[in-house]
Amino acid sequence: DFTELVSKLRAAIYNGISSSGLDLYHLGGRVSNMRELGVFKRAIVSSTSEATEMLLRVDSIIRAKPRT
Repeated sequence: DFTELVSKLRAAIYNGISSSGLDLYHLGGRVSNMRELGVFKRAIVSSTSEATEMLLRVDSIIRAKPRT
C-alpha cells in the first residue's frame, strides 16, 4: 500500500537515514538506500548535463548577432 510505503520512508528519514527513498522496481515497492542503488550518481550526471546545456544556450545567445 502506498500510504504504508510513505510512512516507512518518513520514519527512515526521521531516524537519520537521509539517503532513503522509494524503490519501485520491486513488486509492491520498498524503502531502500538510494545511495547504494546509485540513484544519486544518475541524478548528478543528469543535473550536470542540463546545466551545461543551459550555459551553452546562453553563450550562443550572447554571441548571436543583434537583430536590426
